[in-house]
Amino acid sequence: MKQFWLALGLLLAMLGATWGNAVYMDDLAGAVTQSLNAAQEMALRGAWDQAEEVTRQCFGQWNDHHAYLHIVSRHNDTDEILISFREVMQYLELEEMDRYAAENRELVTHIELLAEMEQPDWLNVL
Repeated sequence: MKQFWLALGLLLAMLGATWGNAVYMDDLAGAVTQSLNAAQEMALRGAWDQAEEVTRQCFGQWNDHHAYLHIVSRHNDTDEILISFREVMQYLELEEMDRYAAENRELVTHIELLAEMEQPDWLNVL
């Protein structure tokens, strides 16, 4: 009987950690993508310096969680997001709206997909 309770406790701990990770990733991705979308709106209005500053803050926020993201996510996915951030920053510096908008949309999509992969869902389990 003791083994049953131990196994149940371990199962509940793993489920709790999975749920906590899903919430954490969803919050992080939501905050970063919301700011990236706001930066794109700034660039559309011609406020390139403000858009660049907001994007740098997003990159810093994402980078602050880099170690955690490498532990719980696939390295390839997190590395691709870092590369996309650098490309977005390059197009911001060049003030190329078309390329910036396309790359920023791709970056937002990558972040959203990474957060979606961490959600407890039958499709993700199978």
